[in-house]
Amino acid sequence: MNSPLKRDVVKEFTEAFRKAGLKVMLYYSILDTHHQLRPNSITPAHIKMVKDQITELLTRYGKIEALIIDGWDAPWSRISYDDIPFEEVYLLIKSYNQTAW
Repeated sequence: MNSPLKRDVVKEFTEAFRKAGLKVMLYYSILDTHHQLRPNSITPAHIKMVKDQITELLTRYGKIEALIIDGWDAPWSRISYDDIPFEEVYLLIKSYNQTAW
């Protein structure tokens, strides 16, 4: 809703896929230069934002068959599994009991 379109494009995407009989899979990038979430500048607020965004994706749009997460420990991002705590995010995702996980 905070995009220039002022519409819930994720909702539109998920509804269009389901209407076409397709399973819904989403992509999420840990690296977020718009919110200054980049190597050597990650704060607790950034970690909360990541968790909140993932929670929104997994609770607001019905069943999500897969969540592809990119940007951790990639040569181009250098955000480590410790900077954004991998295990905490993993357990958060598992807590939503999605059958595809």
